[in-house]
Amino acid sequence: MSRITRRTASSRTIEAHIGTHIFKIDDYSQKKGSTDVGKFIRSSTFTVGGFDWSTCFYPNGNDDVTRHYIIVFLELMSSDVELRAHYNIQFIGGDDAVKDSIISWYSTGTRLFKSSNLMKGGEYRPRHRRLQ
Repeated sequence: MSRITRRTASSRTIEAHIGTHIFKIDDYSQKKGSTDVGKFIRSSTFTVGGFDWSTCFYPNGNDDVTRHYIIVFLELMSSDVELRAHYNIQFIGGDDAVKDSIISWYSTGTRLFKSSNLMKGGEYRPRHRRLQ
């Protein structure tokens, strides 16, 4: 009996899309003081990789447990989509003491985003006092 050995191979290139969105919040301290827990400020919609995204910023948390934090969600706005993405969030100082310096920074691993999911993304929780 003879034996036939076959070898196969395949490859696939995955295209990565990189984008940057700057979400500037004027009068941060005033908004923090006048926005209720659970209320958010949404960025304009932006497109990366052919998909629409926005950022939801909760200056006083999204519930009583997180009221001493700010919460930031990256939200997938495109419909009928499921995808994985890696993202970074940076907070840049605006006053003269720390103007244009990074105050806080966060990077995720790869996260699953579903347009049917209410949260539609990941969150970041820096404490208020670091951003005042």
